[in-house]
Amino acid sequence: MEAQSVAAARSPDWLDPDLRWAETLWHARKGVADLPTKSQIDPLDVPPRCLDLAFLFELRDDAWYARLIGTGYFALYGYDVTGMRVSDFIRATGTGPRVLADYERARSSRLPVFSQSVLNWRPTGAQLPYHRVVLPFTGNPPDDGTVRYLFGFTKLLGNRF
Repeated sequence: MEAQSVAAARSPDWLDPDLRWAETLWHARKGVADLPTKSQIDPLDVPPRCLDLAFLFELRDDAWYARLIGTGYFALYGYDVTGMRVSDFIRATGTGPRVLADYERARSSRLPVFSQSVLNWRPTGAQLPYHRVVLPFTGNPPDDGTVRYLFGFTKLLGNRF
């Protein structure tokens, strides 16, 4: 699989069908606005099959922090990353720079970012292809419209065990 990421209003053809609902949700929440707001983020809208590798990041002091993390990330990292600065658990080595760049791409473009790549499943060392969607959200009014939240979903395309 060739690693690639794209910031776009519509998902690319290669995106796994199990993640296409996220694009629909983002457009429904934002309506005619540029971005949906924090109050429109509802984890209950996430299909149960996508909760394991879902995340909600918040921008504070110009750094992303993990607010809500699916249990699959505990299995990946071996500890709970909730509340941590994202750059403290996604390192600037291996595929980490690509992942961190995707978060900044969603922030700067103000569009969903769709990506495909391979990650190292740390517990087993397996190289697993994945697809990911990162959705940008702003704070609640009277927020200035800055991207302050990223709601994301990852689907592993291989067996992690």
